[in-house]
Order: sequence, then C-alpha cells, then structure tokens
Amino acid sequence: MRTRQFSTVQWLPLRGAPRSSCGSSPLRTRRRGLAVLLGGLALAVALAGCGGGVGAGPLAAASVNGQSVSVTAYQRMLSILTAGAALQQQSVSYQTPAGRATLAGLQQTALDLLTNTLVIHQQVGKLHLTIDPKAVAAQLQQYTSEIQNVLAQDPSNQSYLGFKSAVAAVLKQHPGNNDVAALIAGSPSLGDTFTILALEAVELSALVDHAKVPQAHLRMIFVTTQQQASDLQKQVEHNADFGKLAMQFSSDKSSAVNGGEIGTAAVGKLGQIDKHFDELIFGSTANYTQNPWYVIVPFSGKYVLCEVTKRTTVALASISDQQTQTTTLNAWLAVVLRPAADIQQYVAVDATPTTSSPGQ
Repeated sequence: MRTRQFSTVQWLPLRGAPRSSCGSSPLRTRRRGLAVLLGGLALAVALAGCGGGVGAGPLAAASVNGQSVSVTAYQRMLSILTAGAALQQQSVSYQTPAGRATLAGLQQTALDLLTNTLVIHQQVGKLHLTIDPKAVAAQLQQYTSEIQNVLAQDPSNQSYLGFKSAVAAVLKQHPGNNDVAALIAGSPSLGDTFTILALEAVELSALVDHAKVPQAHLRMIFVTTQQQASDLQKQVEHNADFGKLAMQFSSDKSSAVNGGEIGTAAVGKLGQIDKHFDELIFGSTANYTQNPWYVIVPFSGKYVLCEVTKRTTVALASISDQQTQTTTLNAWLAVVLRPAADIQQYVAVDATPTTSSPGQ
C-alpha cells in the first residue's frame, strides 16, 4: 500500500450547523477554512465557470480503492485553493522558489482533500449510513449565508457574486447529485465542487455520530536509549514484572510510581504529544492480536517501551469535549483509515522546476 501522511487538510467545526439525518445529535460538520473557499472564487470562476466541467472526466489524478479522482475535480479544487492563497498574498508564481513551494503545497492539499473525501465516503458506506439531501442543501445554504455577509459590506465584489451564483445554481437543482464519488470521478462544475465540500462535511458528521475508533490500555517505561528499551522488552517478554521495571527504570516519575500506568487512551490522545505513539500503537504495523503487546516508541530524542493491552473501541459520539472529539477523528482518519486504503496518485507534485517549467 502506498499513501502519504494525512497532514495538510484541516477539519474545522462549522458553527450553527443543522441537524444530521443520521442521528439525533446536532450536525458537527468539518470544512476547509472559509477564507480559502470564498477567496478562491475569482480564479475558480475564470478557470471553471458555473457550467459543466471541462477536460476529460475519465482522466484520473488519483484513486482510492479503485474509485477515481478526475483531473477535472482536481483542477476545480486547485483553482479555489490557489486563488484563496493569492487572496492571502501568498505567491503562487512558478517563477519564484516561494511561489513554486506554495503551489506544490496547494496541489497536494487539493489531492488530499479529494482522496480524504472518498475515504470518508467509503467508510460511511461500510457503516450503511444514509445521508439526507436536506442536510447537504443546508450546508450549501450555510456557505451562501456567509457569502451574503461579505456582500453586505462589499456589494459590488464580483468574485463573491459569482460564488453566490454558482451555489445558487446548485441549490435550484435540489436534491441534485449527492453521489460524492460520482462527482469526484466526473467533470464537476464550480457549484458541484462546493457540493463535494458540503457532502464531505455532512458525511464526516455522520461518522462522528456513528463510528467507533480504537483505544487501548497502556503502561509505559521511559528510558534514554533504544538499547535500554530493547533490553527491558526482552525481560518483560520473558515474564518480568512490567510494573516493577517501570518503578525502577522509568525516567517519568509521575507514571513510574504507578508501575508505568498511563490508562486507557483512544487514537489521537497520545498523538498530540508525539505522532509516533498513534502510528506505532494504532497504525498499520500495530499488532492487534497479541495481548499484551510491546512496542518501542521514539519520543523527544529518547525511547518509550509501551505495553498495549485491552484493545477495544470507543464511540466518537461518546466523547463530549468537541476539541478532543475532533482530534480523535483526525487521528483515526490519518492513522487508521487512510493507511488501510489503496491510494494512488497519478499527478506529480514537485516544487522543483524543470527545463520545461514555465518561466524557465
């Protein structure tokens, strides 16, 4: 399996969201930064227009478990992101090193955004969740409301007027095409691209309401060198008492006095301290069958011997703190769902100019 780190796309809560059709709790949607979406309108309109897609829909920029991300969908999303960066006075000129680096980052972000949307969609399908078209329309109406707030202060802003028209055209087609996989694989219009964003938000909210994420009980011994950690691992694997070793050797005195006890942690909790904890304890190389299981995690130039037991799952909806819930969701997507998917990227993303590059 070949994939990339899920690190470029941010998932943010949308205030004042409607209720979900997939449960009784409020719809907790996540979306790209609105400044990026709205700021991208000028270039998006210029390149894409509000009508049907351009380019060859069957051409793929990427794929997720065999589902295609069309070049057209990629270009639409990139145009929005690129204009948004320019609006924030970030150079996207291929003629400068800074501009090339920014453009390469936006290209990867566009691809990650679309591939993540398909990963989410496929997980929603596995859970047999139903998405209400009204929730998607409400999400698009939310975008319209925020655009109207901008236009209230700048009525002649052609970019935002064009954006409003694109979304309005999609809303007139309601219920319209709410098959996000078909939209991403085809030739989406500008309005369709915002439908993709709305569908991603609603489907992600459905996962928050219904999905369960992995957790485990952990004990840890903090040491200076990898060799120390390896020696201790051999001892516990030959029935030495982990708790006594933690009290004797762990440099983290707060946990050492309790025999290395950390407690039960879901994916994402320790990842906030260091990503290696999530990757090695819950990722694709983790041993989910051996109990107890021992793994050495590099941490801040030192090493931690982790004892992993009692692997279970926890419902995302049961996490009451929204920030913790969002962190857990992001980590689950990054560490569990994406690595489990067959993600292929066919579009080259490179900030290094070639002899045929523009401006060279």
